Amino acid sequence: HFELAPWNSMVVGVEYINENLTAPRNQIEEKSNTDWVVFLQEDLKLSDRFSVVAGLRANHNDIYKWNLTPQASAMYKIWVLTFRGAYAQGYKTPTLKEKYMYFQIPVPGIPMFLAGNEDLKPEKSDYFSLSAEYARDGVTFSVAAYHNKVRNLIAASDTFVMKPGMVMEYAYENQSEATMKGVDVMLRTRIGSFLTGSANLAWVRKFNDSTGKEYSNTRNFLAGANLDYERR
Repeated sequence: HFELAPWNSMVVGVEYINENLTAPRNQIEEKSNTDWVVFLQEDLKLSDRFSVVAGLRANHNDIYKWNLTPQASAMYKIWVLTFRGAYAQGYKTPTLKEKYMYFQIPVPGIPMFLAGNEDLKPEKSDYFSLSAEYARDGVTFSVAAYHNKVRNLIAASDTFVMKPGMVMEYAYENQSEATMKGVDVMLRTRIGSFLTGSANLAWVRKFNDSTGKEYSNTRNFLAGANLDYERR
């Protein structure tokens, strides 16, 4: 962590990640995955109201080689309002389970298996977000919207293959493109001297762009509320 100037700080780092998996029951024998990561992030406070954070991450996988993912965000404050915007590229290599596992799904009836796929490609994505926040006199209210476009999404196939012995087999696959978008709303306020209340609401949609259909495993609406009591 380098403090280059009162308005400029930089973080650089290196990560080494090694995973090993052995699961004879799932037909996995001593599979491994290794990643080297180098990253850099610059934090620029251009004024009391405006700041920018930008970074770059270089990932080297022993199978998929090099990949670069940039990201940047900006924050602007005026009065009791704070506005934020961000863009980031995402990158995710297939896990050892997604590549090699042969797992029996624990359901009654006909045997069902989920098979790994050694030909999977890494996921890549482009993420955008915008948010606005109000904070004054113990009240915080924020609204955030985001849009995430994923390429080569890794997911279990919707269709199965019937294998000998009446075995239904599903497999992991790369689905061409998927889009997830949503809006998050949050309210937090102090109630009296000892109580704090908070509530949040989320609206989420997730689509398989290749078929135009919405994923069925996504909760479209989420809501929650908390009441906290604190006294010393």
